[in-house]
Amino acid sequence: MSTRTISRQDLYELVWSQPMVHIAREYGLSDVGLTKICRKYDIPRPPRGYWAKKHHGGCPDQIPLPDVEREAQILLPEKLPGDAEGSLEDQGIQAPLQVEVLSDFRKAHDLVRQARDRLHGAEVDDNKILVPPTGTVLRVSVSKPLLRRALLILDAVIRSVEGAGHTIASGPWATIDGITIGFEISEQVETHRRSIEECDLAGSYTFCHSRVEQTRAPTGRLALRIIFNRHWRTGLQQVWRDTQKRQLEERIGDFVAGMIRTANRVRHQQEQERVAAERRWHENRRQAEEAQRRAEKQRIHRIEQARVEQLMRDASDWDAARRLRGYINAVQTYCAGNPHVETNLDLGDWVEWATRQADRLDPSRPSPPSILDEDLGPESRSRQGHTGW
Repeated sequence: MSTRTISRQDLYELVWSQPMVHIAREYGLSDVGLTKICRKYDIPRPPRGYWAKKHHGGCPDQIPLPDVEREAQILLPEKLPGDAEGSLEDQGIQAPLQVEVLSDFRKAHDLVRQARDRLHGAEVDDNKILVPPTGTVLRVSVSKPLLRRALLILDAVIRSVEGAGHTIASGPWATIDGITIGFEISEQVETHRRSIEECDLAGSYTFCHSRVEQTRAPTGRLALRIIFNRHWRTGLQQVWRDTQKRQLEERIGDFVAGMIRTANRVRHQQEQERVAAERRWHENRRQAEEAQRRAEKQRIHRIEQARVEQLMRDASDWDAARRLRGYINAVQTYCAGNPHVETNLDLGDWVEWATRQADRLDPSRPSPPSILDEDLGPESRSRQGHTGW
């Protein structure tokens, strides 16, 4: 994920220019995440009621930025298309701030009622969490006392997503502008530790590490979680929990907005990968074409080199044939001028044989047959005649 650098002074001015919730959405951060950044760099934030006073024409005091010994550069995610609230509105998607949670299941979504029927008689695990039977259409991991509340929260999420023009399928999976996003609700489980003073010799043996017994139990606090392919690293908030100040019922709008932001971010990353893949394809094609052109040039070069080498051999053979004919003529002239000289040669046969050897060398004349042209195996070192021009 790309990032940008911002100075402490710039972030301070940004925080005091608009509500932090808007800034967090623009940069794909959670409210808590942006608050932690401000605390880390000692950047004061507008107190509760500040923006309400501004809205009604008031002039509330602005807390000055305290001096620090060393100014730091702060790293924030780059703004991406579809992250900001305005971008959601431009796409015809506006996450509601408040979502109604039904009080019963009479008007609940079909998937919610199916899940209720499947989970009604489900067994619980060692942590007292319901074990969803095979075929359960929603991801619900809560204790029996919280089942009703969890299902009604999921119902509000589903109706809100569908109300924004998107689709919901069993899972549940939401399809938001072609991007599939899953979600689930679960109850947090806490671990309780109890010191064991004495070993109980009655009953079955229980191993207790460091003489501490650990048990896990539901807390009664719920959490909504966004599920998507972890190949995509969005850097966005994925979990919304019950807190001391706000219950999940009050945060459903934020959760749905988070799903839409996640889908937008994933779609943006998919587009980036598509563009990168297209670039790689064109680059690979260019390299392949370049390699093909280079191979063709090398082939033509080899052919041309072979022709030149053959030309030089032909010229050398032609010169040898010319010299050999000159020698034959010299022998004939010598024998004709010196008839008294005795030789062991039959001059006529020799001249005919020698002329054939000259013709075998000469690339401009047909090569007469010779035993030297026959392949007698690896021991044969004879020189074959030319093939002609």
